[in-house]
Amino acid sequence: MTVLWLWCLFVVKHGLLAHVIDFGYSQARSTKNPYWRWGLLGEGLAELSVTALLLLGQVGHVSPWLAIEMVALIGSCLLERQAPLTRLLHAHVASEFGVLIAYALIAFGTGK
Repeated sequence: MTVLWLWCLFVVKHGLLAHVIDFGYSQARSTKNPYWRWGLLGEGLAELSVTALLLLGQVGHVSPWLAIEMVALIGSCLLERQAPLTRLLHAHVASEFGVLIAYALIAFGTGK
């Protein structure tokens, strides 16, 4: 699978799982939710599962790539949770950009 094709699959996967289906994305970023860690866990498990399926035929060991993705997801969640309401859009764009960079690293590291 080419690098660009793999990166596009990661972007579509994140868009569908985080923003359309929402396996915990909104709960993890809600500052009023005391159980936000469960939302982050649900989002992380859903995204890591699909990433593992995408990388299964590409590389022998997927765990380093999954660790990079999980660090990016946790970082983006914490960045958005700590942002004041007036800077929330800026924080969201910055966190999504960070996730896209992480996906680019994974695609370049595993693609052909």
